[in-house]
Amino acid sequence: MFKLRFWPFKSDDCVDCLDVKKMASSYIEQDGDISQEMIDELTLHMDDCQPCGAFVQSLRAAIEGLKDLPKEKAPERLKEELRKLVNSE
Repeated sequence: MFKLRFWPFKSDDCVDCLDVKKMASSYIEQDGDISQEMIDELTLHMDDCQPCGAFVQSLRAAIEGLKDLPKEKAPERLKEELRKLVNSE
């Protein structure tokens, strides 16, 4: 049977733009949160959908840019406030 991959009425086995937005970070990091099959489906969708491809490309650039920033230590006062908050719950 012929299956339309990107029909406007989403079926359970089709990846759509919302799926790409929800899974973009896991797709980029490929940290095991999503299967290889889902990675392949997302890639197929982005090959056909320019806005989704551009979204993931810009997110990837932002993530890489953040990795280059110097690491800062949290101020001691912030650490104390967080400890108080955690201990009060």
